[in-house]
Amino acid sequence: MKNKNYFKRILSLICALALIITIINVPAFETKAATGTVTNLKWAKTVKKKSTYEVTWTWDPYPGATGYKIMAVDGFKNVLADAIITDTSFTIKTKKASYKIAFGVYVVDAVGISSDLAAVFGCTYPAAPNTITIWGWKQGTGNPTVRWYGFDKKITYALDEYDIPSGYEVKTTTLDGKNKKVYKMKTNCSHDTSLLDAYLENFSKNVKGCKNAGFKISIRSYRVGPNGKKMYSKWSKAKAFVPAAQITKAVRTRNGGKAYWKPIKNATGYSIYKRDPSTNKLLKIKSVGSRINSVELPTNCFYDGIVITANVKVNGKTYKSTYLKQVNKFYNYYY
Repeated sequence: MKNKNYFKRILSLICALALIITIINVPAFETKAATGTVTNLKWAKTVKKKSTYEVTWTWDPYPGATGYKIMAVDGFKNVLADAIITDTSFTIKTKKASYKIAFGVYVVDAVGISSDLAAVFGCTYPAAPNTITIWGWKQGTGNPTVRWYGFDKKITYALDEYDIPSGYEVKTTTLDGKNKKVYKMKTNCSHDTSLLDAYLENFSKNVKGCKNAGFKISIRSYRVGPNGKKMYSKWSKAKAFVPAAQITKAVRTRNGGKAYWKPIKNATGYSIYKRDPSTNKLLKIKSVGSRINSVELPTNCFYDGIVITANVKVNGKTYKSTYLKQVNKFYNYYY
């Protein structure tokens, strides 16, 4: 119901804009309006070229028509087409991905231009997500939460012009490229362009082999196009994430306390951080080697909270722990 209301709102704005432009461009001798609306107007196809997209609309011939006044707008700001043609199809070329275009047709005959508008949307192929980040990952689990925006933040045109993907394919592997799995999901985004968070997508699955080890993730968007055909973006660049170590216990010592943790697979060393209670930031205390899985710390570290991260090396490549880049760190401290 929400999408239907959204479409009606957009369509009404298109009609208003189209009518204004029509009035401006109609020659003075056309004082009367024709009657009738074209039928079977549809977004026929989108073709992906090397560096451009071609979006095509078609409609049925209207009896007695001498032509058709066509117009296309994006985001209710930019007029992409405004002309009278004799064909029953029209194509717009653009370099923009995830581009939403509203297209309308009026009938033209010997009397003039009709006042009835037929309108429909058309879209280009979606852009690949490029804002993938870890939202949360509790130590010692294989169930990270990944988030990204349902639009490409590198694109600078207005959100009103942006077409939200219909869904995504999410590909996960371990850091060595094994345990590959592809998950399919529909979009969770809304069309509320006043709220940026309405475009957030959320993925939380048990990723095989990533517990105390790390994983890679790559995502591609898709848009359901004409005849139900899916139009896929390119795969995003694979991003690697390494977990923080799971602290198993802490015991009192003469100088404070001693923390123990589970090893991270392929770790080359560990870094120990203390939470600063005044700023909630993590302050590095010390680093230890890969074979060490315990460390003595002052008592106040345990009061404020500690985090232990790892760098790992797989197939000759080093991956740094991504814990410090998490969006949501706060429930993962050890107290």
